[in-house]
Amino acid sequence: MAQPTETSGLLALKFILIGVAIAMFAALGWRATHPPRPPEPVVQKVAPPQPVAPSFATLDKARAAVEDRMFEDGDFEPYWTLLKDNFSADYDGLLDGFGKRAFDAKRLDSVDYYMSEAMRTMRRARGLLAAQADPEIVHRIFLLQASVAEAIAERDPHLCADFIYGGAAEGFFAFSATHRPLIAEMALASLAAIVDGQTSKLRRLTPSDEDFQALEEALAERGLSREEIDSVVDGKAPDPPLPDDRICAAGRAYLASLAALPEAIRIRIEALALELTSRT
Repeated sequence: MAQPTETSGLLALKFILIGVAIAMFAALGWRATHPPRPPEPVVQKVAPPQPVAPSFATLDKARAAVEDRMFEDGDFEPYWTLLKDNFSADYDGLLDGFGKRAFDAKRLDSVDYYMSEAMRTMRRARGLLAAQADPEIVHRIFLLQASVAEAIAERDPHLCADFIYGGAAEGFFAFSATHRPLIAEMALASLAAIVDGQTSKLRRLTPSDEDFQALEEALAERGLSREEIDSVVDGKAPDPPLPDDRICAAGRAYLASLAALPEAIRIRIEALALELTSRT
């Protein structure tokens, strides 16, 4: 079985700037110097968090109420079940945190908030395992991220840009509330990779400069400018910054180009992206 080669400084730089909170890519320098604008109002209204009933006078009762909320949506139920069955300590830790938050605030949050936090927490705690999963399982994560990006782009380019850069603002929770089957699929794909990686433990070679070159050529073929390619591959911050619709388009082009690469190249890039995003 091939062992991973030592990552060069250049390759590390490229992938640190490609990884994002939802395991896509990021130009972190751009977001650091250009904080995201407040999300634009959305037409679809989301029901406000429901207050915890006065009978929830203890942490245990608040915790139980949160668990009921987590499982009340059938689309998200398979995620929580898989998490509970395979990582019971992580599940209990999440539930304890959610329960304390509910007890302190005297209200429940939306299931969309709980799902987003669970994905973020599991990425940090177990994300390295996802990079060691079967190639098809790893690739499914990126295919579903592309589907989410496409759906968000149809609704709001600014929200799409925030998603690509790892944002999870209220606007994303509102989107999740109206696209739960899709969000549930994306979440379940990420968790399934973590579960599979725990047993598969596949090790892969680090992407080469030639792999990066193939990705850049694929992006150019999709019409991205040199400036846009540099922003998504090398993390160079354009001056002036790219508008939201171009960030959104570049992110979608990145995922589409990645999917079209030969499998050997693609899996090396995808696996390293998952590995590095687990550390963010």
